[in-house]
Amino acid sequence: MDRQRDVLVEPPPAADRESRGIVVGVDGTAANWSAVSWAAAEARATGRPLRLVAAMSTDAPASVPLTETPDRAHVERQTRELLDGVSSRLGGASRHVFTQVSTGEPAQALVAATAPDDLLVVGKRGGHSLSRMVLGSTSMAVAGRCRGPLVVVPEGWSVGQHVDDPITVGIDEERDPRVLDFAFLRAQRLGVPLVVVHASYPSVRHPASSRKASRGSDEALSELAGVVAPWQQRHPSVSVRLATYALTPTVALLGAATDAQLLVVGRHLGPHDLGGLGPGSTPRKVLHHAPCPVAVVPQAFPSHR
Repeated sequence: MDRQRDVLVEPPPAADRESRGIVVGVDGTAANWSAVSWAAAEARATGRPLRLVAAMSTDAPASVPLTETPDRAHVERQTRELLDGVSSRLGGASRHVFTQVSTGEPAQALVAATAPDDLLVVGKRGGHSLSRMVLGSTSMAVAGRCRGPLVVVPEGWSVGQHVDDPITVGIDEERDPRVLDFAFLRAQRLGVPLVVVHASYPSVRHPASSRKASRGSDEALSELAGVVAPWQQRHPSVSVRLATYALTPTVALLGAATDAQLLVVGRHLGPHDLGGLGPGSTPRKVLHHAPCPVAVVPQAFPSHR
């Protein structure tokens, strides 16, 4: 059973539509600090509560002989000390910082600790013998299970060095409004440009001529402008740049995100959750290779629209 140190008593402002609270997975490694720092900066900027969550495995660590039984109380005490240390290091990074020890496999524990309208933050890599929070694999598992938005922060990322960089968002044929909502709201709040990317890979069997390709590019840009127009009208202060590429979505998104502070992508949320991202899915490939933090926003399943 999860044990939470504090109780959230002050709900965030109703006008804040990006998310209700911020949850970050903690494992105590140096690599994980980038994710914790990103989440703390987000909490400080928005005034939302920040919850530090560490997963405590019920299994004995590999280093413990099978004849010995780990002292659960001792492990829990160490986990709480880890969270308290991280909380103290954050200092005044957020008005409300809470800690929570969850029991079980890390990805499952993090998903269970996060409400659908919370923002969950994890690191791309890491690991700790205490919590078994191996975030390299955990981030992929969480991205495929989380019912709310997730941000995966790569090791070594510094928020302060990218405050003026644009946000990049990729949209596909489904064009779920939640992805654009997330990107536009964030770009408006931060006062940074938004790059909207759509990729359409040409057929190998029927390659387009340069004239057709040019005409197709113009039509694609016009169509993309029509899709984005309602969001631009609602967020007139956001500077928007449209980009269409005759490339695979992964290549187009990674290229467009080279100078971004955040890359936003969607993930289809179907009736049958497979517990992870498919091996060939665009979000999975992007999470592996993106140089910047990646926000994965669940989308409605196409057949359920």
